[in-house]
Amino acid sequence: MEDEQRVAHNTAVEKANKAIKDLEPRLKKRKAELDKLNKAANKAKDVEKSKLESDIETLSPKIKQLDAELSKAKLTSSAKFEFKAPATLPSSKKKGAKAHKFLGDTRNSKLDLSVPKEGLPQFGTLFKDGTERYLAVSDWTHVAQGRKDAKRLKATLCAPREVLK
Repeated sequence: MEDEQRVAHNTAVEKANKAIKDLEPRLKKRKAELDKLNKAANKAKDVEKSKLESDIETLSPKIKQLDAELSKAKLTSSAKFEFKAPATLPSSKKKGAKAHKFLGDTRNSKLDLSVPKEGLPQFGTLFKDGTERYLAVSDWTHVAQGRKDAKRLKATLCAPREVLK
């Protein structure tokens, strides 16, 4: 799943870079056109002035739209890849099948496997003590994702003392 998300992210970054190359000259051209219209409107009188102001009013929203598209493309192109784990595992198409994402079909297994229905956490280890669940992370950089996973898994986030310092 991570590879698929990474490929999608790289594709989006490539598209954003192409959009930036396309939008920057167009925006620059429109802004130059707007400046010319503003200068001409300041010198013009009566009917000609109202016509130029009308042209300015129609050009301004187009410039704002191009500017918004450009800023969105710049955000996308500079975004860093972040893996987003699924909230639940995809269900099996067949009824009664015990297919697990990582283990496969567990029906004929000689071991008694207790497979959770939800997806595994991205970082850390999930523990269960009676009815209480704990997600233990071992690195400070994993705490942010650990909070999300702990909430999704209805677990308490915990870490060694050294991580929290």
